[in-house]
Order: sequence, then structure tokens, then C-alpha cells
Amino acid sequence: MITILGVLAPVILLIALGYVLRRIAFPGEEFWPALERLTYFVFYPALLFGAIAQSDLASLSAGRFAAVLMGSLFTMAALLAILRRLIGWGGPRYTSIYQGSMRWNGFVALAIADAYLGADGLAMTAVGIACMVPTLNILSVFTLTRHAGAEPQTPRKVLTLLVQNPLIIACLAGIAVNVANLPLPFVFTETLSLLSDAALTAGLLAIGASLQLVLAKDAAAQLTAVTGLKLVVMPLFVAIGCSLLDVAGVAFTAAMVCAAVPTATSSYILARQLGGDAPFMAQAVTVSTLTAAITLPLILYLIR
Repeated sequence: MITILGVLAPVILLIALGYVLRRIAFPGEEFWPALERLTYFVFYPALLFGAIAQSDLASLSAGRFAAVLMGSLFTMAALLAILRRLIGWGGPRYTSIYQGSMRWNGFVALAIADAYLGADGLAMTAVGIACMVPTLNILSVFTLTRHAGAEPQTPRKVLTLLVQNPLIIACLAGIAVNVANLPLPFVFTETLSLLSDAALTAGLLAIGASLQLVLAKDAAAQLTAVTGLKLVVMPLFVAIGCSLLDVAGVAFTAAMVCAAVPTATSSYILARQLGGDAPFMAQAVTVSTLTAAITLPLILYLIR
């Protein structure tokens, strides 16, 4: 447990530092949106491309790994549909409950995989992003346009958003290079390594800067439900899937990391753009991020 906490502590401290810096207005409010854009469009695509392109995906059971994550995702979607009818969740609030339970913070997962599992774990997490990001975006947009009263997005618009996503482009490019077994020049790989280091630091600082610690008391029950679904039920689904498909070793641990990280901060942006309950979404991101600091090390300890 001490080893696990030692690995997770720097991740938590960087998130906390981002929160503190934003609250003391350093280096300025305009800095944080710029950092998010730089991380999203430059640093993380470099990290994802390098991790996938330079790994032996075949030996890591990448196909079964992806199948487990996708299976758990659709199982959670079915469970949420049942709970919506039983409990009466509806409208914009349901769309944020949906996103909060389904979406996962790939930036946190990458940082933990890199520190805890090394290059192989980083590659598997990148594969998870490659298959989960487009699927989650399609499901989230569909749910928001159906239940939030927002203007429906046409299939062409959704496809355009996915094709232009820099994370998806980087993952697909990395897979193409990996499958073709193309050698990468030393200078290029070293540049990717430097950008990857910047990605993990900048991404965690940006997550901390986005947190909001003022929570609405009337949403406590729903926030508890979302957090439980995301941080307890989803890892349980993934653990069952790994057992059924015989996913073990680094791939199993990487899958559990992907399942146990908090809700993605991008959920708030999508909720705000498409008519979801954005304030509740921001609270769900904050609560799941803080709670994951407790649940994630426990899960890693139990599966070690």
C-alpha cells in the first residue's frame, strides 16, 4: 500500500497545486484556458502517439483489453437506462449523471499508468483512449440531445467532431505506425518523450485548476450515486470482464486504472455546449476527483 500511495501522491499533489494556483490567480486567469488547449492539441497527442507506436500491442492482449473496456461501457449504459426509469431521473440532470458515470479522465489514467506500470501500461491506457473516446463522445452527444432539450446534432456533425479530435487522430496514427512496423528516428522519439513529460504535468495542473469545491446540498444524493457508479461499479464491471476474457498482468491492471479514475473534466464542456446540467456536472467532476484519491489506491492495493 505504501508503494501505491507513493506512486499516486505526486499525481494528487499536482492536481492540488493546480487548484491552489488558479485560486490565487497565478499566473493569471488567461493562462489556464491556454494551458488546456496546448495540452489537448499538442502534449497529449504526442504522448498517445508515442506510447502506441512504440509498444508491442500483440503481446499485451490489446484486443481483449479493448473488448473489456467497451463491454463495461455498454453495460453501464444499460444500467443507467434502467435506473433512469426506476428512480425517475430525467432531463438535463440525467445527462450529467450519465456522463459522470460513464466518462473517465484519461489524463489521470495516463499519469498513473506511466508511474505505476511503465511503458507497457502507458501503451495499454492509450489503446483504451483510442477505443473509448469516440464511443463515449457519440453516446454522450446522443444522450444530451435526446434528454437535455438541446438542438440535435446530426450524424455528420458528430462524425466531424470525432474526425477532428486530436486524441483520436494521434491514437489512429500510432496504431498505423505500430501495425506497419515503421521505425521512428531517434530525434523524433526523443522529442515525443519530452512532450510526453510535459503532457502529464500540464494535464494534472489543468485538472486541479478546473475543480470547484462549493457543492449544492440538494444534489448530495445524486452526486453520491454518480460517484459510486463511476468509482465502484465501473471497476467491478471491468474486473468481471477481465476475468471472463482472461485479461491478466499489466493489461488487467491498466484496465482497472482506466475504470477507477474520476470523471473527465471535458464532461462539463459538453454539458455546457449541449444544454446539460453544467453546474451539477462540474460538481460531479469535483466529487469524483476527490473521492478517487481514496478509492483508487484501495483498488490498486486489492488487485496487486
